[in-house]
Order: sequence, then structure tokens, then C-alpha cells
Amino acid sequence: MRTVSITEYRSLMRDFLDGHIPATDFETRYLRLFKEDDSRRPQHAFQILDRLFADVDAFSPDPALRGDDGLDELELRAQVAAALRELDAVKG
Repeated sequence: MRTVSITEYRSLMRDFLDGHIPATDFETRYLRLFKEDDSRRPQHAFQILDRLFADVDAFSPDPALRGDDGLDELELRAQVAAALRELDAVKG
């Protein structure tokens, strides 16, 4: 466990949205980052990150493996962009 800053989450999200890392790398890195994070942060910020965790967990690049509630890459990008906008409005 470690303390993870909101800046680290933002940077990872921007790298994905800017095309610097593929969706599968973002998925792996975000899930690991969130699971390792033992930071205490405002409830609203945690809710944004937690909601995005669920979205990332629902992502599957393979349509055959994606369930009805699963996300493809375009849907994941939309969720990441929305979460980043919300995080940018939060102090931390």
C-alpha cells in the first residue's frame, strides 16, 4: 500500500486520453494504482476514482468476452474523460 496523489491519477488518465498508452495498459495500470492506494481523500474524490475503477473493470477489448454491462474502448475513453473533468474540479 502507498499514498497516491490525485495528480498521479490525472497523469495516467491524460496519458490514455492523449493516446500515449493503449487501453489495455491503462486498464492494468489504473487497477493496480487504485488497489495500491491507501490515501485518505475527500469523499467526492474517492467516489470519482471508485466509479472509474468499476468502469475500468468493466472494460474488455474483446467483444466476445464483453458482457452486456461491459465497456469497449470508446466507452472507456468517455468515462475516463468525464472522471478527469470531475477530478479537475476537485482540490487535491
